[in-house]
Amino acid sequence: MLKLYKHALVLFLLVISISSFAQPTLTVATQTPEFGETYKCFFLDQVADGFNPGIGGPDQLWDFTEYADLTTDTVTFSILDPQDAPAIEDYPDADFVWLLENFNAYNYYKIDEDTMGQIGSVLTESGQVILQEIFEDQEEGLQFPMTFGTTYEYFSASNLFIAGIPFGYNETTATVEVDGYGSVATPFGTFTDVIRVVVTASNSGTPGEIETQISWIQPGVFVPLCVFTTYNTASPASLYFAAKIGGSTTATTNLTNVDFGVSLQENPAREVLQLNGLENIPQNAHLYLVGRDGKIRKTEKDSRIEIPDTFKGLSYLLIKTPDGQQTLPFIAL
Repeated sequence: MLKLYKHALVLFLLVISISSFAQPTLTVATQTPEFGETYKCFFLDQVADGFNPGIGGPDQLWDFTEYADLTTDTVTFSILDPQDAPAIEDYPDADFVWLLENFNAYNYYKIDEDTMGQIGSVLTESGQVILQEIFEDQEEGLQFPMTFGTTYEYFSASNLFIAGIPFGYNETTATVEVDGYGSVATPFGTFTDVIRVVVTASNSGTPGEIETQISWIQPGVFVPLCVFTTYNTASPASLYFAAKIGGSTTATTNLTNVDFGVSLQENPAREVLQLNGLENIPQNAHLYLVGRDGKIRKTEKDSRIEIPDTFKGLSYLLIKTPDGQQTLPFIAL
């Protein structure tokens, strides 16, 4: 009888031990954001080529605190009610909108029973829709539940429009794998119960190029805590860290939109963005190329700005000063 009791006790302790180290899992309920959420993001593309994402596996600790001193350029993301976003008539099924503050970039998302993905994006200037992407085959980037060992594939197809005129078509195929879980330490702090998601994708707009994106995602937080992207070509890598900072968009500071007298010679643009009015850019201005997915790359003041291969489709040039900013939407071919 005593021997049987000992076996039962060992089994009980084993069950307790296993349950205390339950693997983190993403579900529709955990990843659906609330309207008004805001996130602060640090973009560190200048050091991305030397970034070491570590390895996958269970109970990992990914330590990226060494990048804390480099976090200078910031962006704020916020979550909107679709009714508060432009062109909602083109996205009647949207459940929420991911807005890149100050950049006038809106990404529309739809939630199904076990999937979540993008159905379109819009760039605006002075309240008017300039560039637009509408998915005819929804991007089901998140397929739930997601936990260590989850794998799946997805396909998406979208049409591009400039000033309301059809311009291009794009297809993406991707494989997704949750290859690890544990804790991640970033410039914002240490986060536990995180999964690591690896997405490998090919895009019809860049034949032969393979994009690999590694994201660290915590249940209950929509925006990934860290995203690292590389390519099998000469295209440069990208890196950003993020953290939720509030539940209201009032936490965001909006800059005044101004016209510095700068314009684009050609739109759409291939490989090089050519500017008119370079002499009108203030001395204290910083220039950034911004993709529809939030990818940001700082660039030099020049009448000819090289467009990285990673920028395709809806993009824009941001000219930013402490007192105001000008955005110039364009389509990168």
